[in-house]
Amino acid sequence: MLAEFLTYLLKAALVQFALVGCYWLFLRNQTHFKFNRAWLIMTMPLALVIPTLRFAVVPLQPVEGAVHALYTRSTEMLVPIRVEQAVEAPGGFSWLKLIGLVYLCGVLIMLVRFLINLFRITNFTRLYEQITSVQGSRVFRTSLSQPFSFFSNIFLPAALAESEQEMVKAHELQHIRFRHSWDRMLVDFILVLFWFNPFMYLLRKLLIEVHEFQVDAVMAQQGAKASYQLALLRVAGGDVAGPVSFFGFSILKKRIHMMNRNQSSKYSLLRYATAVPVVALLLTLFSFEMRLPQRVEQFMPTALQTEEGIPSIFPVSTTQGRVRVSSTFGYRKDPFNGGKKFHKGMDIAAIIGTSVFATADGTVISAKHQPKGYGKNVIIQHADGYKTRYAQLDSYKVKVGDRVKKHQVIGEVGSSGRSTAPHLHYEVSKDDKPLDPKEFIQDYKFEKDDPVKSFGAVWQPQKEGDC
Repeated sequence: MLAEFLTYLLKAALVQFALVGCYWLFLRNQTHFKFNRAWLIMTMPLALVIPTLRFAVVPLQPVEGAVHALYTRSTEMLVPIRVEQAVEAPGGFSWLKLIGLVYLCGVLIMLVRFLINLFRITNFTRLYEQITSVQGSRVFRTSLSQPFSFFSNIFLPAALAESEQEMVKAHELQHIRFRHSWDRMLVDFILVLFWFNPFMYLLRKLLIEVHEFQVDAVMAQQGAKASYQLALLRVAGGDVAGPVSFFGFSILKKRIHMMNRNQSSKYSLLRYATAVPVVALLLTLFSFEMRLPQRVEQFMPTALQTEEGIPSIFPVSTTQGRVRVSSTFGYRKDPFNGGKKFHKGMDIAAIIGTSVFATADGTVISAKHQPKGYGKNVIIQHADGYKTRYAQLDSYKVKVGDRVKKHQVIGEVGSSGRSTAPHLHYEVSKDDKPLDPKEFIQDYKFEKDDPVKSFGAVWQPQKEGDC
């Protein structure tokens, strides 16, 4: 679960890098400020969504050709896949957990900072005196050195000369009209989640630039451009942290340059079409997966279909905490009533949330919750009449009809049914006849440990080749 989430964050950060990089290379000097703003804003939701999308692509290769290609590579495809996992001691060091902890600490720090700034700015309306209102916006006099706006409120420094107040208010009203505060709130919130990505800080800087360029263009059209630029020089500066729209900013030289720059031609709008191949490339990298046509699978040699379709691996991750087989296949003492009862599977004790793998390729034929028995459990139909059941799950990540691959995470260890402790109840059957799951685990061997009174014989998984 943690590994999947961190992988998602990395993919989202790469999407941000690609889209911000394209903007920096091709668009930042264009005067189509409305489109520039749209590009930067859309970067944020696209980065969140693209890594979550999944599209299946079926090749157009003829069935016979595909079968021939598969058959000629059958020797390589039949090589067993080894799971390179080592058993961790309880409380063992985990880089994954450390990275997750560092990320969480960063999120908490950024969230506290975001909320403090938001509280501070919203409190300005109570802290400072309202002096007037303009076009439905309240105007406040502050002790700060720079004017700024936040949603429908305008804040002017007390030291601002009366001759400049009207022009400054007109400037801030444009920020309000363009709803720039919403942009700033969005980018600052996304920064809470992606505080580790330098390209998000660059995106925020570029978005603030575009806000100022957009307002400057309107103000320059409404009055004398030279007097407006002189006012920028007199008023520029800033001392307020948070999602506010400033009158001036440290990019003053570039703002004046952009006001005096010739308008970009209509043909330059074609540059924005670069979004299409960029998004297509990102979708190809993160969202598309190749699937063989069903007809190809029907004509594949039997060995190719069944090698990955027979249960053959240990079903629980051994890198997320201590794992042990707490009850084996066969007759045992029932932990609830003490009677002798046949146990149709293998119980694997692990901490709640430990990943559970599909032990072979197959199709999910059942995924349901039986609170008085198996709890949350999944049944997968495999090749040659084999089935596997994964029970007492804390959660499952598949639904009926899903096709799963060997090693795919299908759920997490839990204790959701008739159970005494967190564990995975794992069953293997052929033609509905229960079989000993231990006989189907090829990537681990089992060493018998001391008996544990509450569970019976305990078996510790050991990777093949270990002593």
